[in-house]
Amino acid sequence: MKGSIKAVHKDHIIVTLEPSGVTALVSVKNLANSRGTTAAQLKPTITVGEHLDDLIVLSQNPEKGIVIVSKRPKSKTKHEVLPGNEGVTAKTIKVGQVVSGRVTGHARGGSTLFITPGLKGTLYPTDACDDYDTGTPFPAQDTIVKGIVVSMDKGRRHVILSTRPSRMEGSETKAREPEILSASDLTLGQPVKGFIKSVTDHGLFVTLGRNVDARVQIKELFDEVGHWNIMSYIMT
Repeated sequence: MKGSIKAVHKDHIIVTLEPSGVTALVSVKNLANSRGTTAAQLKPTITVGEHLDDLIVLSQNPEKGIVIVSKRPKSKTKHEVLPGNEGVTAKTIKVGQVVSGRVTGHARGGSTLFITPGLKGTLYPTDACDDYDTGTPFPAQDTIVKGIVVSMDKGRRHVILSTRPSRMEGSETKAREPEILSASDLTLGQPVKGFIKSVTDHGLFVTLGRNVDARVQIKELFDEVGHWNIMSYIMT
């Protein structure tokens, strides 16, 4: 099924289906996922009149005249081999090896990855980029990323990848947000960035590194006049 974009709203795109002329909705997130990008990055590139193909109907309500469509999921074979993963198995993979991973979803701790049919992986947001402001800590679902294996659990057939350029290209590439591997990498008064992991009645828990979480008490979130206390904690 095909259609053309009629208008773009915050979360949905209005599409005129062809040749029926029926008006339908497709989510911005769904279209972004199909193009391997994020909703924020996609929206500025969408143009009215642009044609979309491979659309499928998810639901319809004739009484209200509402039809929901989405991009047809990319077909994947049971024995899918990603680029660069030829010969990679749970037995042969090693720390320091560069492999590809397909983003299959997002959990609170990071992105889940398909490496091979018998091997899964995780990409933590702190391992995804060297600059949290301009990078992509959570790649869009179905995106294929290339990363270096930083740790592994062969028993669970699970690996941890890093897509940081400083890791992939070596120490000559300087990371704006340096890796924090343990509490010993932190010093008193050091400004750091992290990702909010959970919110509680008493404050926030922030991920600073794949094995390092920090607690920020409510009283530390604001200064005396109610402004964010960014001198103590810089978070995204």
